[in-house]
Amino acid sequence: MSVSDEEWSFCGPPVTKERIHEVQQNLGVRFPERFLDWVGICDGGLKKHNAFDFVHPSDGKVESDGMGFLYSFREPMDRYLKDIYRNDPDLWRDMDIRPWWTIEDINLLERAEHFPEGLIAFADNGSGDHICFDYRSDKNNPSPTIVIWLHEFWPDSAGFIAKDFDAFAASLRSDAA
Repeated sequence: MSVSDEEWSFCGPPVTKERIHEVQQNLGVRFPERFLDWVGICDGGLKKHNAFDFVHPSDGKVESDGMGFLYSFREPMDRYLKDIYRNDPDLWRDMDIRPWWTIEDINLLERAEHFPEGLIAFADNGSGDHICFDYRSDKNNPSPTIVIWLHEFWPDSAGFIAKDFDAFAASLRSDAA
């Protein structure tokens, strides 16, 4: 299935090549081409077929989960406004404004204290965990392993999903097994 044939929802505006380059520079990594194709089609969106399996780091058992929203490549939202959202989410709904979290927010500006160095989150699962590129062994790897960072299981908190982004994308299905 080509990237343009995949079903997406809640897509943000297209991302420029300049912005993609800037984000990669800021994070100190090079993203896989297929991931950049996804971002070019649907920045910050939700993929219809989003279920995947992973190996749980605590016991080695295979479990299923689902990918939530991609983190946006937009410029990060003003921190003051984001703090207002955190304190009064009803205000935002009344104003019909949807706040956003960017890939830079999650990996640089608001990075969790115990989030392992070398993991770069590109999506959430809706439960506080992140789907990540694993650059721990090589920041210059153009085809890093894909893992899920389970925020409640640190320090050994990264569960294996796929050997690279292409294998991850190919493994996604419509619902958990």
